[in-house]
Amino acid sequence: MYIFPSGTKVYKYIFIVFLLLSSHSCLAINEENKTINNKLQMSTPEEQGMDSDELIKLIDFVQNNKINIHNITILRNGYKVFSIDFYPYNSTEPHNIASCTKSIISILIGIAIDKGYIKSVNEPFMNYFPEYKGKHYVKDKLEITIDELLSMSSGLCNDFIEGEKQLDAIRNTEDYLEYILSRKIYSDKHFAYCSIGSHLLSIVLSRATNLNAADFARKYLLNPMNINNFIWPDDPKNNSNGWGDTYWYPDDLAKIGQLYLNKGIWNGERLVSESWIDISTKKHADVPNGESYGYKWWIPGSLEGLYEARGRGEQRIALLPNQNLTVIMLGATFNPGQLGEFILRSIKSDNPLPENKLSSQLLNNKIEKARLPLNSTVVTSLNTTAKEISGKIFLMNDNRFDIKAVGFNFEEGKNEAVYFMLIGSTRFEFRPVGLDNKLRESQNAYYGMPVYLKGSWITENIFEMKYLENGFINDYTFTFEFTENLLTMHLYEPSGIADFDINGSVSDIHKMPIAIPAPSLSHAKFKENSIQPALIYLPPSYTASNKKYPVIYFLPGFTTPLNEFLDGSYEDFILQPSLDYFFTSNKVDEKIIVMLNGYNFLGGSFFTNSPTIGNWENFVVSDLISYIDENYRTLKKSESRVISGLSMGGYAALNIGMKYPDVFGHIYCFSPGIFDNNGFDNNPMFKHKEDIIEFLNHEKILSMMNARGTEYHFRNYINTLLEKKNGYRKLFTSAYGMTFATTKDSLFFNIPYKIENEKIIEIPELISKYKNGFGNWDYKIEQYKSNLLKLNTITIDYGLNDEIEWLKNGIKYLSDLFNKSNVPLNLLEHSGGHTDKFRERFELMLKNMNDLQ
Repeated sequence: MYIFPSGTKVYKYIFIVFLLLSSHSCLAINEENKTINNKLQMSTPEEQGMDSDELIKLIDFVQNNKINIHNITILRNGYKVFSIDFYPYNSTEPHNIASCTKSIISILIGIAIDKGYIKSVNEPFMNYFPEYKGKHYVKDKLEITIDELLSMSSGLCNDFIEGEKQLDAIRNTEDYLEYILSRKIYSDKHFAYCSIGSHLLSIVLSRATNLNAADFARKYLLNPMNINNFIWPDDPKNNSNGWGDTYWYPDDLAKIGQLYLNKGIWNGERLVSESWIDISTKKHADVPNGESYGYKWWIPGSLEGLYEARGRGEQRIALLPNQNLTVIMLGATFNPGQLGEFILRSIKSDNPLPENKLSSQLLNNKIEKARLPLNSTVVTSLNTTAKEISGKIFLMNDNRFDIKAVGFNFEEGKNEAVYFMLIGSTRFEFRPVGLDNKLRESQNAYYGMPVYLKGSWITENIFEMKYLENGFINDYTFTFEFTENLLTMHLYEPSGIADFDINGSVSDIHKMPIAIPAPSLSHAKFKENSIQPALIYLPPSYTASNKKYPVIYFLPGFTTPLNEFLDGSYEDFILQPSLDYFFTSNKVDEKIIVMLNGYNFLGGSFFTNSPTIGNWENFVVSDLISYIDENYRTLKKSESRVISGLSMGGYAALNIGMKYPDVFGHIYCFSPGIFDNNGFDNNPMFKHKEDIIEFLNHEKILSMMNARGTEYHFRNYINTLLEKKNGYRKLFTSAYGMTFATTKDSLFFNIPYKIENEKIIEIPELISKYKNGFGNWDYKIEQYKSNLLKLNTITIDYGLNDEIEWLKNGIKYLSDLFNKSNVPLNLLEHSGGHTDKFRERFELMLKNMNDLQ
């Protein structure tokens, strides 16, 4: 339960109000925006009647009390008078605004009413779903109005906790609308916080306008304000989230706030009717804690005219019309009221104050320093527990975050550790952890945003770690308590999403996951982590001898995460027990096996150099080989190294092996992705007109964004594909295009089509890039023939009943080309499909590679 600064108790389940605890004389509303080219213009606080000294006190208060806020942006009279980022947040990154999204949905509903797409707020929402009206389970919903959905008085939810449980439930379904409509409603229609009702409004908007909320917003609200960079996820039916989890830049939120203070006018253009602004920000429901609720806007009642958008973690768009004041606050759970007091005290006049150069300079200095990290501390020697648990993996019991395994690597004398975590079925990552009081940045959290970690030993056996996902609001504290081979991990997040223990124990596979430094990936447009996960299998005799071993490097297929080789979900092949059996039964000679992570945000990199997603080929040949040879007892010669892989990885093994015969002496491909001369035409990429139009529409949207906005928007699109019909086809096309048809200037990949006179036209020079990726083997064999002849062996293993017809044709075509070029090839056939009989096929590879020396 939160307490207001004044001592008033907050409604138990609703986030704290941004209280502004004094009153001032009125300023006239200034409907002329202070923008140039739609960019907010700066002013000193004094020029707008505000005192810099109070804002300096605000910064000192935040820092001295370690307030967990990321950004504060203040507009007065339409000018940006104050904007500060607190490290490590940087306002060049978008920020989750959580349920502030609901207020933006309200704006869009108002615009839709203004434009006649929706008749009125008194209209039953079921009018937009006529196909459901004959079904028995919607009878109790036929009279629910749009007004009731906007004011959270629909009866769809009974209270906040129950409402949030329903939100979790719909996110596990394929059809959110069907789930919402099938639920019984409560007859007592009182105010009840109800996120599914907000999403229902988004679906209504889609039905009424034939545009989802994001596209409708672009057309009628955001494009006129030059707001192009935001992330707005969809549900599986392409309806934009109506409840939250959208991502915006602070300045753009300030623009939206100022639009409301300007009564809906932006640069002379009417975007929202004044009547909608008035009605949506007036009381429509009573909140149990004494506040009021409008149409998705909170009305605290503590100060005349104040209304605000609110979201989890205390995200705020707070508007005070009689002071022409817009305040944006973004953070990870803090008390907005405390900070609001400083802001109100800074307002001294309706007229400019005398210039205060000394305070202005001090304020600017403090703003600059707030962006900088803390000073580092000296790292002492590792304690006994750190040494004991380093390199071990702890398998965790079932938990609501689906964390499967965790572990650390500590090294004496180093000021950072490496944290390993396996989440769910695909998120397999290593991240650096600062041990010197400095956060370490790593990439590729949701949408590619950064994550920051630091930690310290607070007792001999308890390690505390901060895990900051600033863009997502989340500010986790992990507390790890190690007792012999057991681990108790406590997760805490102050907004309420985590406060629980997870227990775990040391795994027998603790030697297998390793972290590979990846400098070759550091300059990609779509950033990859500087540390990449891999699995390493050390043969049974490794620890008992000084022997050096040959190495097989295996590259997995598209959308195949490494954990599938640990838990048996990949064709019942479990790496350690399977290999233990092969080697201890004396069927094959012992070898080191290294499996590289093939799963990135696209589903796979094809282990090929790309300016967009990174130089994966260089990573394999340089970073990976160097690390394994330096840290393990390997035979450091080409004839002792095999590069192998399946499907996507099979293509990559052939592509890399034929270029680097001095690194790898053997190529062993399982069902490699190969085009014959008709392969591009016969595969599903771009074979559907709707796919091409969808990609071109995304290209148009991305062309209006900045570089980071382009990345975030595209990652959001990728994140949703597998939840949708035909998603895999589009995902593969995207991954393939970003590998083979991309340049440094590409928005994401070069689409090989354009629309002219309403017809789709092929772009030949781009089509050739797609054909050259998996194809053009007559030229490639001629180019690399001398390299291919240097190799000790080349083997292709594939299934006669492979379900991918173009791949089978490609392999046969490649085999003929090898024969014509007199390049030796072992072609192995089996009766199964693409990934069938993998355990047997892997064992056969080990036998065929039995004599590596």
